[in-house]
Amino acid sequence: MDLRWPGCIVFVVGALYLVLGVCPLAQAIGDRRQCYNFTWPGVNETIDCEDKINDMNDNPIPCVYPLVYTTPFESPPDISALESHCRNTTCPVFKCSTKGSNCIKYSWFDINDRMVNYSLFCGTVADNTNADTPIVKTSGCWKQRMGTYTREMCVCDYDLCNMATRPTTGVLLLLLLPLAAQTVARAMLTTAGHVN
Repeated sequence: MDLRWPGCIVFVVGALYLVLGVCPLAQAIGDRRQCYNFTWPGVNETIDCEDKINDMNDNPIPCVYPLVYTTPFESPPDISALESHCRNTTCPVFKCSTKGSNCIKYSWFDINDRMVNYSLFCGTVADNTNADTPIVKTSGCWKQRMGTYTREMCVCDYDLCNMATRPTTGVLLLLLLPLAAQTVARAMLTTAGHVN
């Protein structure tokens, strides 16, 4: 009896188990979310988080250190470039990890829908429409028009998900996993002489 084929099935099922987060260890790790944590001041190069800036409704606008500046200043940071730069240089801590929190991105857009600044941080989002029973939100985006600007707040519930664009690597991995398993199994059977 050839034991390689059942071993391949066990490997694929085990990999899916871990990737999909069914494993208790993955759930325990997921309890403490890691998020990007910085403010890109964008066009407002004179911003200082100590200034406690409020919006038109007198609500505080999130601002978190460190401040990440870009050249040209109106281009949002490339997160991959930031990660790469900070692997080779000493940078202030630009990630947070807080138990029970999710990742939040709070952005401002101008009248032409160009992003003018954003803050990324760990936190909790609650819908207080009904003050007696606030509902904690773990995913989604909400927009609000503020004069000639639009503010958008997005919350997500997996590690480092609050970057500028959502990575598709995980989805691609899940789509390619069955194909890879089939290819490995076929190669193993061909080597064993079971498939022509």
